[in-house]
Amino acid sequence: MNLLLNCRLRNTAQRGTKKNLFTLSLTQMRSPSPKKMKEDTPTDSVKKPSGRAPLRQKAVEPKHVAFVAIAFCTYLVFLYSIYRMLPELPDEHKHKLTLPFSVEAAQDLREVLLIYVEEAYLGTLIGGFFFYVFLQTFSIPGSAFLNFIAGAVFGVPVAFITTLLAATFGASFSYLLSYYIGSGIVRATFPDMMVLFATHLNKHRQHLFNYLLFLRLTPFLPNWFINLASPILSVPFKTFFLATFFGTSIEDTYHLARLMLSILKF
Repeated sequence: MNLLLNCRLRNTAQRGTKKNLFTLSLTQMRSPSPKKMKEDTPTDSVKKPSGRAPLRQKAVEPKHVAFVAIAFCTYLVFLYSIYRMLPELPDEHKHKLTLPFSVEAAQDLREVLLIYVEEAYLGTLIGGFFFYVFLQTFSIPGSAFLNFIAGAVFGVPVAFITTLLAATFGASFSYLLSYYIGSGIVRATFPDMMVLFATHLNKHRQHLFNYLLFLRLTPFLPNWFINLASPILSVPFKTFFLATFFGTSIEDTYHLARLMLSILKF
């Protein structure tokens, strides 16, 4: 009896061992080995976040250059139509109607605007506003002199509001122009400045508004380049617009305060 019982127990143990071995083999077949898992993991295809804003890769296309040229010419025609609606300027003053690239040119332009203001105040104000927007949109120098000219011609309150709105809208149009069609042109034309701006921008990404406001008030980078490069470096339009608005308001206050002090001295 004991011999029969021992045989049955031995058979049961052997069956349990075989079952465990069979289960273990199935488990090993279903789960890959650590070496195979390491080989199959697509480490190369997974991109780790670098902490930098992605640059929009766009090549310079002829149609983009053509569109910018068409927009530039169209705006010139629009400005010329405003000029034709103003009163006729005497011949001896027509040569003074130029871009204010110097102090002498700014004084000549001020004389011309004073003549226009006497006969067509509102038309001169509207024309000056769109002319300021034109300079800001297409990154043409000369807008700094217009702040002083506007203050001397229209008075400080009107000049402050006009130049503030014109500078903000002009910078915003420049931002949008670069965002939609000008990124390839900007990257190809100013590669070193783009690298410099991107490096500093990524360091201040957490407080972007304060950094852009700082750039508006300092000569670290020119304002026209900030307008063109910001959309390429993923600066949100809302942040750009607010920083431009408040930065321009502070800058205009400074320029108009200098103008008032110079007037008081005389």
